[in-house]
Amino acid sequence: MAALSETLIVLIVIIAAAASVVIGFATQRLFGKADPAADNFNQKKPEQMAYMREVRERNMMEAFGDRRPPYRQGHEI
Repeated sequence: MAALSETLIVLIVIIAAAASVVIGFATQRLFGKADPAADNFNQKKPEQMAYMREVRERNMMEAFGDRRPPYRQGHEI
């Protein structure tokens, strides 16, 4: 049996490290949180949503002139 080249060994180690990171992330994601409702990491406040909507509309008006921005159903506060 031929010996493995050093490049192949390094590649195998990198792939194994990436796999262990993915498995660790999945395990933490599955068992790490006691209450999924308490996860408010990416929740935005209504004031921030209104500001972001205003900036988007200004950018649309600047980019497309007098054309109205597209209608977004259900995003009004």
